[in-house]
Amino acid sequence: MSTALQITLPGAQFPDNFPRIYPDPLMSEGSLLLIDPVASGLEGVPTDGTILDNIAWKTASNVVGGDELSLAPTWKTAGQLSGVESTRHKIERTTKGGIHGIVSQENPVTVSNGYFGLEFPNAIKDYIHANLPGHEFYVSMTRRLTRAPGTTGGNPARDVGNLVLMGGTTQTAAFIFRQGWADEISSIFIQPGTRKFSMLPEGSSLDALVPCQAAASFAEWRGTKPSVPSYYRLAWGLHGPWSSSYAAGGLASWVLYRVYIEDLTVSGRTVEEVSALNIAKFNKDFGEGGRFADDTFSDPLIVKP
Repeated sequence: MSTALQITLPGAQFPDNFPRIYPDPLMSEGSLLLIDPVASGLEGVPTDGTILDNIAWKTASNVVGGDELSLAPTWKTAGQLSGVESTRHKIERTTKGGIHGIVSQENPVTVSNGYFGLEFPNAIKDYIHANLPGHEFYVSMTRRLTRAPGTTGGNPARDVGNLVLMGGTTQTAAFIFRQGWADEISSIFIQPGTRKFSMLPEGSSLDALVPCQAAASFAEWRGTKPSVPSYYRLAWGLHGPWSSSYAAGGLASWVLYRVYIEDLTVSGRTVEEVSALNIAKFNKDFGEGGRFADDTFSDPLIVKP
């Protein structure tokens, strides 16, 4: 028969601010979304309707409500880029577990809204929409470009590692964070009234074929705030309000490793604090012996020219 030992400490007191342990060193009580396919144990290539784990779902639940399923993003494929592979695209996992999206430039999408990627949970979309302006949010994405954007009309295609948080339904209406337009090839562009952070590591550019991390904060809308949130998505291909096929021949291919969103107003942390933790995590992951070091993947020029 087993016995249990009970220890009583009369008068023992514990501080109210006792450090909390989170599933990831980047997280805080303001964490809303953390997608890391390797850390969450995603098996194989995601298909249409696959639910991807939100590692930050418990902290997000404390902030926005909801449960593990309702706070998880859904993988979606659409239009001419539907499914895992077609004559125009291929989705694969890299040897180190990143999600690699390859999009053909010789056989491009010919109609609007051909894409594949993550649709963000409604509860998180609604929360961000309801708290802007008023709260400050931090967003980052860790990825590796594997084929640079081509040229259409002399400019790189707009979709380069395209993470979109947008409330409007047109190209210029009320977006709060966007990445990948032709005039933003060397930095992440954040609308007036917020901050602007260059690519990391220092000196990286949006079209460099190396691992990099894009991070920025936002606290305001551009223009008139719309009544409902429209586009909250991370995807390859043509999507969102600028889904015209005119730039399809220049679409980039890239690997996704991580994406993170935090409400800094809730966590009480500064952008600088979170950015320092994030780049430290990046350096560890891609440095010698790191979990993403020396990652390999199919050559887009060979697989889908």
